[in-house]
Amino acid sequence: MKEAVVPNSAAGSANINSPLNNSDGLGAVLKQHEANSQRWGPAALEQRRERTRDHLAKIAARRETWIKRNRYYYELLNRLLRFLVEPQKKVLSVRCDIGNLLAVVRPSKGKGIDICGEIVAIARQRNPSFEFAVAFPDKEEFQQAFKPDEKFDYILFNDIGDTVDVLQALRNLRRFNDFCALPATPRLRSAPFLGAPSAGRPRRRPFRYASNSTAGSGFAYK
Repeated sequence: MKEAVVPNSAAGSANINSPLNNSDGLGAVLKQHEANSQRWGPAALEQRRERTRDHLAKIAARRETWIKRNRYYYELLNRLLRFLVEPQKKVLSVRCDIGNLLAVVRPSKGKGIDICGEIVAIARQRNPSFEFAVAFPDKEEFQQAFKPDEKFDYILFNDIGDTVDVLQALRNLRRFNDFCALPATPRLRSAPFLGAPSAGRPRRRPFRYASNSTAGSGFAYK
């Protein structure tokens, strides 16, 4: 003999008052779905940029302490940069952090760009002889942080993994160094940069790229 299942009054009231049977609840579900749908495409990319900037603002006050606690890693990175970047050159540091990597290469002219105003404020305080600005490297605002004829001998690109549109960021950097070229392969972690000759000029020394795959830090040099 089969048992008949009779819903109790509590379950029945729950079904009656569910969001699918309630016009107000259904409207809230539709609004939530519409809000989530708007996060796709450019809106989603902008949301990721803002989320990264907000995170940096929260950790800015203890960023210097973190670098000191991880001294071994940063000393190795400093040695590598000093080996690759000639001193007394014009150096641009993109996603410059608190300016520590820019300072170790001892540039004659140093300029740092970061996406977080709180981070840039610390960088200015630590390195008053350098110039700093706030901008996203993959947006049009990046170009506004420079003079029309500004050029650099070396370009350092740190935390490239946090950049939303890496290809656009590289396009924005092309005018600052004659050796810049787009990557030959989309695998940016290990891809060499090929030197692109300018019109009427012979092929020059390749513009290369190196990165630390563990920490997501990278730099580009001529």
